[in-house]
Amino acid sequence: MLRKILAYIAVLFLLLNNLGCGNVNAFPNLMGKEFVFREMDSALQGRGYIQFYRSFDSAYPLPYKPYAGKKGKIIGLVTSPYGQEYWKVKLETGEILYAAHWIYKGSDEFIEGIYFVEDYNEAKKLLGKYIWTKKEETLITEDANVSYHLKRFEKVKVLGIFTKMLGHSINTLCPFYLKVQKETGEVGLLPYNRENFIEKDPFHPSLTELGLKGLKLGMTLSEAERVLEENKLGYDFDFSLQGRFWYIEYVDFFLFDDAEIRIEFTPLSGIVYKISVKWYMVSPQKIYDFLVKKLGKPDEREGKIVKWCKPAADVYCDLDEDYPKVVFSSEPLFEKSEIEGKRLPLELKKRRLKLKQWIKEQKEKRKVKPHKGQYEV
Repeated sequence: MLRKILAYIAVLFLLLNNLGCGNVNAFPNLMGKEFVFREMDSALQGRGYIQFYRSFDSAYPLPYKPYAGKKGKIIGLVTSPYGQEYWKVKLETGEILYAAHWIYKGSDEFIEGIYFVEDYNEAKKLLGKYIWTKKEETLITEDANVSYHLKRFEKVKVLGIFTKMLGHSINTLCPFYLKVQKETGEVGLLPYNRENFIEKDPFHPSLTELGLKGLKLGMTLSEAERVLEENKLGYDFDFSLQGRFWYIEYVDFFLFDDAEIRIEFTPLSGIVYKISVKWYMVSPQKIYDFLVKKLGKPDEREGKIVKWCKPAADVYCDLDEDYPKVVFSSEPLFEKSEIEGKRLPLELKKRRLKLKQWIKEQKEKRKVKPHKGQYEV
């Protein structure tokens, strides 16, 4: 009786999944893939490997202790007498098991309780490297009470791979975790999914190649000032009349030939969200050829306006005959600047300050001196 009830529930589950997920036979190419049964913390061990069964007639899933750490391989796809489809797997011991495909119909390449050796080997290539998250994340730890927030496109260093399943993790559809460290020192676990992070710094897709001497999107105002001062580059620092952003401009700089740099920062947190470069003595064609060499074919072109779209950063180029210009900008950081610009009047009201008073205060705090170099405002 129990077997018939389970079979009925399984078929019902399968029908419901078919209604929302399309063709049940559209399976990914998992044939021949090797895998390892993951360790589990004590909170999960009692449930065992819920997607695996010893036979079609098994009423209970695979127990944890006899199989933790064992290796196996997917060798086929079979249909049970009751209509469900299973992955047929063979363990290194020769034992045959069946993994129910219908349990995670929305994630065809995911089987709970295992990780594929191929994915693990790919993740090993990240050890010691930096990655940037594409969205906000929460770094969990083995302690359910300790976690750390990751901002969108925050930089972390990959220290290791953590394969144990944790009962307090809300991300169940990941094969394992990357053990990563924030730049502020905190260490936590990031669910492994290559779609959720990038391996190249998104904030300067070609700034380094252009020779901008360490300037990049996402850096702080203090960092930008330090870079300019270390390179003995004079600059002017001020706040926009619209009350929206800080900016540095009229940098004494040589890139190809004379170039004027303008760097814009968020008003409260002081983060670089835009860098503009304008040339006076360089042909537009020379600039365009250089950018194509570094960035590849442009994503958009309309007349003299050319655009490249990179992760978290756009590169805009105006091929004007007299003053060609290139702008590096980050949409997420621009949005941050807009939000802070709206908050600023409220902050000033709390302190009973006018905008000019606040600007003067900020400049005095930063010990800003008027620049008397090549360019003057």
